[in-house]
Amino acid sequence: MLNEIKDSTKSDALASVIDHYTSAFLDMIDLKANSSASHADTRIYPSLGWSRENEAKGSTIMGGVSFSAEFDYQSIGANIGIAQKTPNRMGEFFARFLACLDQVILVTAIELRSGNTGGRDHEHYGNSGRNTFVLLLSYSQIINKNFQVELLADKVQQTGFLSLPFHRVYFTDGSVHQENLPDKRFKIPVGMRANCFLGDQIILRTSYRYYTDDWGLKSNTVSIETPVKISPFASVSPFYRFYSQTGTPKSRGSFIPLQKKVYALLPFCFRYK
Repeated sequence: MLNEIKDSTKSDALASVIDHYTSAFLDMIDLKANSSASHADTRIYPSLGWSRENEAKGSTIMGGVSFSAEFDYQSIGANIGIAQKTPNRMGEFFARFLACLDQVILVTAIELRSGNTGGRDHEHYGNSGRNTFVLLLSYSQIINKNFQVELLADKVQQTGFLSLPFHRVYFTDGSVHQENLPDKRFKIPVGMRANCFLGDQIILRTSYRYYTDDWGLKSNTVSIETPVKISPFASVSPFYRFYSQTGTPKSRGSFIPLQKKVYALLPFCFRYK
């Protein structure tokens, strides 16, 4: 029992953050107002986390709870996870399950609201639930002192109100409607990362990510970054990223998809730190 306590490490963390932001995009909920009540909001999100590591066995268990609240969105979250190192400590398997139970306040565009609230009577907005369950899996391996790889796979299940209630959808007949997406979505992103240390001054970081969901959306992302240390206090990081995406081919109810391909290319740039 004494040896088990000696070889264990515990960690607890309590955090509370408050954000205040303004948004020109949200301000467009009311097209006639110079500055509507929706142009700014304050968000508070406290969280509590803990972890217990058994250094002798190379295992760690962890968990946490969180809460987030702003005017039109409230969320309660919980997570639990495990990590297990290989016997030679060169590899590690990680798994975490997260659940978020949310409530969305249905603040619609002002011209699409029913009744005569005029956006002043908040109790008539209504609300709807949105639940998200996520399974995160990864395996990292140190190949040698200069090369490391990591494999990642996630599964995300969402149910409930998945639209943004204040989004307008414009139809070809000139009519305007509230965004109405399907109430279920299953996502599977998978990917890998590889880091190679090219001497003491240069690191080559590469990653690839593939995404697909049951709405028919698919995407590929490839990125390469090469941080170069130019002094003990500064480094330069040129990077390249390629992204491609295909639109969903299915139409569900009033969900109007865009069937297209988007290619985004970021040129080389430099970052200093």
